Amino acid sequence: NLNDSGTGSLRAALSASGPRMVVFEVSGTISLGSELNIQNPYVTLAGQTAPSPGITLKGAPLRLRTHNVLIQHIRIRVGDSSGGSSPDNRDGFSIDAKGVYNVVVDHVSTSWAIDENANTWYEQQDVTISNSIISEGLKNSLHSKGAHSMGMLIGDNAKKNTFKGNLLAHNHERNPLFKGGASAVVLNNIFYNPGTGWITQFNDDYNSGASLASIVGNVYLQGPNTPSSATAIYVGYKCKTGTKIYQADNK
Repeated sequence: NLNDSGTGSLRAALSASGPRMVVFEVSGTISLGSELNIQNPYVTLAGQTAPSPGITLKGAPLRLRTHNVLIQHIRIRVGDSSGGSSPDNRDGFSIDAKGVYNVVVDHVSTSWAIDENANTWYEQQDVTISNSIISEGLKNSLHSKGAHSMGMLIGDNAKKNTFKGNLLAHNHERNPLFKGGASAVVLNNIFYNPGTGWITQFNDDYNSGASLASIVGNVYLQGPNTPSSATAIYVGYKCKTGTKIYQADNK
């Protein structure tokens, strides 16, 4: 059902333990009063089982803190209503615990977050984000830092990430931002209308170590908010010795 909690709700299904597949008999919007957590492994969230027009989550992030998870065909439209979770941490989806592995987020659309539309934090490995739309991070909203609008962040020491076949559009920056010690493949994505002078970024503010990445077959498109001097791939001065970025066939 479309309830925020209780029997038959998405929250109840994701809070359960043991191998499980979450399927839907209804479509519509689930208004979340607090973040929606996935903490128990071996779960498939199969949004494609909902009747048209599918399932939309609003008001709070979807947070993943375990292993062996597949999330597909969900819309996340966080928004800045007065209810919901804390504005400074109101992401779209967030993979934010140590020891996370074997995660796929596929055909998910996430928009209108106050912090990042999507992120990973801490030491993780084998996380794939594919065929998804990460767009329209809210710029002038409720964040304590003021203007924000962030697309995707890959956290310190996240290993063997795959970021492929996605559209990032109308996010001011972090398209995506890779922090120190991360390793990733960035393949066949489209980046449109970033608002800052650097698009795909690498930097190491916390001295986490060298980063490794292959950036292949991506398309970087200026939009009305993109500076004419924008740099598609930016390797920041804080990156550590040993950082290696391979790039080919990007336009």
